[in-house]
Amino acid sequence: MNYKDKKLKLIKEFNEAFKKNKKIVLKKKTISNLFRYGNRKKENTATISLSDFNRIININIEENTLDVEGLATYEDIVDYCLPYNLLPTVTPELKNITIGGAIVGIGIESTCYRHGFVHISGTRKFLWNSWLYFKGKN
Repeated sequence: MNYKDKKLKLIKEFNEAFKKNKKIVLKKKTISNLFRYGNRKKENTATISLSDFNRIININIEENTLDVEGLATYEDIVDYCLPYNLLPTVTPELKNITIGGAIVGIGIESTCYRHGFVHISGTRKFLWNSWLYFKGKN
């Protein structure tokens, strides 16, 4: 399924959950590094999977840019970029960190002293972000 179709499917799932006044629980295939406190009650919830948003879409060697979906792991990104002699400016040391998690979670790594946090060093390279908000809009 291409990115546009996945996004439309996700918006539909969000809208259905909102119409039924459900709380949304997001899930993914990769390990979660979030800290969750308290009980997470399952009643009146809709679980929506983001797992399909894990692809590397395109690489542009001339501009040194890479188009990826938010759940692409740094392991996949590095494996994809190495044959082109490229690497992200800051690469998290835990291979299961996703690009989306590193950007919004202030990914801090040993090279940050030189290049800044992932979300800062990357913004010089991040030309465009597509965000899907909880109201089903982007």
